Amino acid sequence: MRTFTNLIRPDDPYHVGLGLFRKPPPLLAGFAAIWVDDGERAVPVSAAMVYLKLHRTRQVDLDGEDLTFGFREVATLDASEAGKVVEVADLDLLHARQHAAVLAGHSFGDDLYGLGVAAVIPARGVRAVEEALKEPCGPRRGLARIADTGVSDNAPADPDLRLACIQAGIAPGGVWRGLALPFIVNDQYARGQEGDPGAVEWLGAAAVERALAVALVAGQMTGRCAWQGKANIGQALEKTAWDSFPSLLTADSDQLPLDQPLLP
Repeated sequence: MRTFTNLIRPDDPYHVGLGLFRKPPPLLAGFAAIWVDDGERAVPVSAAMVYLKLHRTRQVDLDGEDLTFGFREVATLDASEAGKVVEVADLDLLHARQHAAVLAGHSFGDDLYGLGVAAVIPARGVRAVEEALKEPCGPRRGLARIADTGVSDNAPADPDLRLACIQAGIAPGGVWRGLALPFIVNDQYARGQEGDPGAVEWLGAAAVERALAVALVAGQMTGRCAWQGKANIGQALEKTAWDSFPSLLTADSDQLPLDQPLLP
């Protein structure tokens, strides 16, 4: 399993342990996972948490150069390491519930259920967020607001994150394919394993792309973020995360383990 991050303190993105006199800005945390069918069930092989800085009292304008973010991501090419992926995701979910202003996922309940099934030790963060999703009035004061970007007007969750991006005015750009992935990766993941040294980086980059899209959609849904025209996550990924995935710097879209087209 490999970890990718641009955070100085990835275990404490909220700076809780620093004892700062000035309280750091509130954060919106967007979560995403990539799943593979191991023949018996769906197991997580990649999970990412993206962090957007918010303002305490007003909406944040994320136009142009202002679209930056922090992230931590774990990925593996070995489905037997799913439990380790869950451990990192569980810790990030626990911290987000306790310290983020907003915690978001897409079809969040499905992700949380799958993480709980794949856990090898008690998943406290997963269970806590699952319980918060069930609370009709939201989590208790002082805890993160939970948002599911796959739910609109109490409608069932739509597993296609691309539709939410189109509605929110988000453009992917670049060659990463996280937004085009199905909920469970099958033969595409297998092709990525065979002789491809960048396969694990591709899984990591795809999950970060999905988590950033989730964070932006949630920011718009909750009224905490806004932008004019389209928010170009391709530019933001290139600016903020390319150095974490060096094998993708010169990657051709034809060489990536997925043949689906990007969003228009």
